[in-house]
Amino acid sequence: MHEQEKRIKDQRTIEANRKKLIGLEGKLGCIVKNLGQPIIRQDQGDWFHDANYLDYDVEDPAEDIISQIPTMDYGDMVSEEAYRSERMSYHIQEIGMHFDGLSRGIHLEIKYLEETGELLVIYKGYVVYKELAGELEIYTPSLEWEDKINLLFPIAREIEVKKTGQVKIEIKKKIEAQKMSLLQKIRKKWGV
Repeated sequence: MHEQEKRIKDQRTIEANRKKLIGLEGKLGCIVKNLGQPIIRQDQGDWFHDANYLDYDVEDPAEDIISQIPTMDYGDMVSEEAYRSERMSYHIQEIGMHFDGLSRGIHLEIKYLEETGELLVIYKGYVVYKELAGELEIYTPSLEWEDKINLLFPIAREIEVKKTGQVKIEIKKKIEAQKMSLLQKIRKKWGV
């Protein structure tokens, strides 16, 4: 990286930090966590193939059909039941979050992937912000897309405050229930 490019990168990092855009705790992270939808990866596979699907159904109609198909005898290798149970296994994992602003009339997309720590903002088809594992890779400051972020952030922040408030209330209830059960145990044991 040239010295001039490094200087520009440092300036952009300082500017993004000042505008509170960096990280999942920043404005972009708040929007994608609270207004976005989870990105789900589903794997289905066995020893012979591996397949990934976006849509899944809890009840699999193919299970009845597969049970009717004659299969060869695996002998000592593996039983037919083990093969079928392995074949029907699903592995579902949340791998990130995605916010699509088109439903709100904004041509803006924010995506976060957990594996790489990538936080990406696409505005009108162009990448305007990219953060990879906490390090700023791309930042094209513009009032056009940053104003949209500033409009969405208070909405996302309000949702986040409600979520954390509900979590705190639930935690308090659990602690109170544990205290009451402890008191009941003491009363029962010692007759107090």
